[in-house]
Amino acid sequence: MRTKLGAAMLATALAVMATAAPASAARPTITTSPFSQTIVDSQSCSFPNLQVFTGTVRSIAYADGRLKLFFRLQGHITANGRSLTDRDHYSVTVSPTGSATIVGTVIHIVLPGGGVVNDAGRIVIGADGSLIGFTGRQDQLTGNLGAFCAALS
Repeated sequence: MRTKLGAAMLATALAVMATAAPASAARPTITTSPFSQTIVDSQSCSFPNLQVFTGTVRSIAYADGRLKLFFRLQGHITANGRSLTDRDHYSVTVSPTGSATIVGTVIHIVLPGGGVVNDAGRIVIGADGSLIGFTGRQDQLTGNLGAFCAALS
């Protein structure tokens, strides 16, 4: 899951930014596209898990170089014959300098038998990909993944 938050989301944001048509001075350019991403996460637990995300991303490209992305995703995470569902709704604002602010629910996994793995709030990432700061509940970001790994064991 660490892979998903860091490199994968920023790479997706930058890819959308690179393909978004430049906005005119009067109006931003708005597009909605399907989203699909498959990740093999070998960092979060002592075993790899497969994460498949699908959904939509709406992008708004502004004339000043800002890009705002709105993600609505559903993920299926599998390992060791077990599976979990992740439902995510968040926005990413990329500044012209490349820094990004993520707001919303990046991870929301209801665990079997109760409990939730949740990253929700605000995350600020520098242009170099470094974590600047965060607020809210951030289980994945803070390494609180014991229940997640146990559910897939």
